[in-house]
Amino acid sequence: MTSGADELPAEILLKIFSLCAYSDLVKSIPYVCSRWQEVWRDRHIWRSLVYKPTRNTKRTSIVALLRMRPHLRAVDFSKRSIRCDIVQILRDCCHEVERFCLSCNTYSDMNRLVFSPVFLNIKVLVLTEKGIPRITLQYLSSYFPKLEHLECQVKYFSKSDLVLFLVKMQNQLHTLGLRCITSDGYCILPYLSLCSKLKTLSLRHVCPSLSPEHLPLEAVPHLKNISSLALENSSTNITIFSLATFKFFPNIKELYLHYYLRPTDIFDQVAMNFPHVEKLAFRYCYNLENDTCEHLRHFDKLTSLSISYNDEITDDHVKHFKEISQLTHLELYACDKLTSESLIDCCGFSQLQVLKFDFHYNLPCKLEPSHVKNKNLRIIFYRCKELSIVENLKKGGVKVSVLVDRAESFGNSVFL
Repeated sequence: MTSGADELPAEILLKIFSLCAYSDLVKSIPYVCSRWQEVWRDRHIWRSLVYKPTRNTKRTSIVALLRMRPHLRAVDFSKRSIRCDIVQILRDCCHEVERFCLSCNTYSDMNRLVFSPVFLNIKVLVLTEKGIPRITLQYLSSYFPKLEHLECQVKYFSKSDLVLFLVKMQNQLHTLGLRCITSDGYCILPYLSLCSKLKTLSLRHVCPSLSPEHLPLEAVPHLKNISSLALENSSTNITIFSLATFKFFPNIKELYLHYYLRPTDIFDQVAMNFPHVEKLAFRYCYNLENDTCEHLRHFDKLTSLSISYNDEITDDHVKHFKEISQLTHLELYACDKLTSESLIDCCGFSQLQVLKFDFHYNLPCKLEPSHVKNKNLRIIFYRCKELSIVENLKKGGVKVSVLVDRAESFGNSVFL
């Protein structure tokens, strides 16, 4: 006789299983009962999940799961160093994999990988910097023939290698993430025009001396399809002059700036060089002055703003966000000087539809349902331990939910 969860239809159980943690899905659920095991074997669960083993996951467990679950669509090894024999098993057993993130231990491992047989169905590839001192890009085009999205965090590749790779991939590459400067000192910008279908561009280690001269005018017409741009530099600040280089990308609607250390008049410069920007994100961007934030009113098309990992932004900065007339999505994460006053102010923005707010260090909250002016506003709290606040807001008709922390992107990529 069955009871409780056993009586639920298979479709409902599938939905519940898809929301479970990966460890529970692998170690617990298939051993509860024979019916759960039968539903657990359904291929649709595994097609929608990302298999991401941790650094403590045993090799035998990884091999067993890859052989047992041939319907995996996404595998992320960014947190776990692996040997090439596991990659070979993945290739031989999981023929439906379309998204693949890899971190190799040594150059010899990577060398054996690129000379292995072709991965026919992989469309998204992320190569993390850890343990890959050098790689030949043109091999990727040969062994991942359907590749459409590449995020390559490797430090060393030459100009000639880059050109050969882009020529081979020019009719299919939609997303490209690379270092801005090649290992032999050449800027990659002039060669981006080889990819006519490129829509998303992520550049790491942007040189502060980068100038508009690095982008020849004959290359500009070929960059009109790029709508998403991410710029990152972990060592020196991206200067306003280097930022102006990208004004020749005429249709940028999504702009992500990481490690922008001295953003003097940054909002003015972004508004000047990227007049059509709709989504704007700042990560580890310091020295955001109060007067600088006032310039946000120039963004008449901005609908989404994200500021994260900034310990200088205060409640006074947040007040200026109300002047962004079209703002519907706002995220404030790991901004440790913000108080509940900022949360209350944001809930008073009549046009806001989604608010993501971080409860750092058990931030005391005085938010009441009456503070929420827009009844369609959805509030998402990060790291909120005061569940009584959430229950009180729900009783007042406020749409609110809680996340343990931000969801990690595939392979720590900006866009994937």
